[in-house]
Amino acid sequence: MVEIVSPTQGKKRRSEKRKNLDRFYHVEIDLGSPLPIYQFKVRNISEHRACVLVKESSAILKSLKTGQKLKMKYWSGDNLGATKTWHVQIRHITEQIHGALKGHFLVDFS
Repeated sequence: MVEIVSPTQGKKRRSEKRKNLDRFYHVEIDLGSPLPIYQFKVRNISEHRACVLVKESSAILKSLKTGQKLKMKYWSGDNLGATKTWHVQIRHITEQIHGALKGHFLVDFS
């Protein structure tokens, strides 16, 4: 089950300054069969955290929960051949209820 955090609660939890990325960073999440491998563009990043935007209707959203640990493959736009593996934990999943991101969830990883 997805823990829904209001946008104001999500803002209170962020203790580090984040920046929007000017390069294309992507992550690949593989939760195993029967789900496919999902690829997401990293929305913003800090020294120890990053987040991705997941569409409300995406099947992967039902499989993600706060506190869950994942292994993700990460690569940047500088060199698509070079990848790095991240071991992350989902910090929170925040429903976007206003503006252009309405109908999406922001999934925050540490």
